[in-house]
Amino acid sequence: MNDTTATPTAADLSGEDTSTTLECGGKNEAYDFARFALVIYVGTPIALLGLLFNAFLVKVFSNRKRLQTPTFYLFLLAIFDSLICLIYIPFFTIDAFAIYFKNEQLHHIWHSYAMILYGTSRVVQFASTYMVVCATIERFIVVGNIKWLSCVSTEVGRYSTATVSLLVIFILRLPAFFDYKVIYLPNCPKFEDYTFDPVLMNSEDYAMFNFYVISVVHIIVPFLLLLSLNLLIIALTKKRLYHHFGIAKNFVEMPQISSLLRKESIVSNRKHRSELRYATRTMVTIVFTYLFCNCFNVFITVMENVFKGNPLMFNEDGSR
Repeated sequence: MNDTTATPTAADLSGEDTSTTLECGGKNEAYDFARFALVIYVGTPIALLGLLFNAFLVKVFSNRKRLQTPTFYLFLLAIFDSLICLIYIPFFTIDAFAIYFKNEQLHHIWHSYAMILYGTSRVVQFASTYMVVCATIERFIVVGNIKWLSCVSTEVGRYSTATVSLLVIFILRLPAFFDYKVIYLPNCPKFEDYTFDPVLMNSEDYAMFNFYVISVVHIIVPFLLLLSLNLLIIALTKKRLYHHFGIAKNFVEMPQISSLLRKESIVSNRKHRSELRYATRTMVTIVFTYLFCNCFNVFITVMENVFKGNPLMFNEDGSR
């Protein structure tokens, strides 16, 4: 950018003549070797492996027959998780290389797409979370045998639920692309020549909206909802697995036919139990993995927004 508007400095506000003074962006936080190694040698391989495995899952779940079953949500989840892993590399890996090795070209390239990836990551993370929620709700409806919501567990119901959910998520997170504006300041020192100027983040109303969308709707509500539904699913599954499926008892006068029907019923019930157990265990495992990984995230969110004055939220120098 050639035409840029500088943020007023303290000297400007005090009335001093600083018409040619520009406020440079803050110096990038330095990368020591430990931090660089964590991003490059730990985070990047994990992102690449995650991308590889999720791409494999996308291939597995893309089968037409599987897309007609509840694994449709797992197909979407694999896509969004692949995108999360893919975003990590240009967003974190490139940034680490640019700062650690003082590479100006990478520094400029990173700032050219930073806000696009920032907004995309917000949408993808939100969508990934709610695909798990949608899959869990359907599993709860099936296990609980809730007839009046059975339409949700049909093929059309899944497509409709996913479409509406993703549309709402995109609308809610669209403003994230405009949280900040990247401004280039050519007269500033190297690696201080970019600043993130708050656009929407300057508004108190938007900050409040951002809190409820990110902290409540995106993190806390799904966490509590998934935890509650999974406990109910486990309880209902246990009840159904140990419940006798109406094996025929009124065939006393036809012992041979009764015996054949009883055997067929037992085989059918065992198969049904096995399928129910497998599908439920798969979904419960996925959800509890999500819950475990987000415990710390929920804790930090609550501390940041409810207990703002807690000493745990401040560094030794008093900064947050």
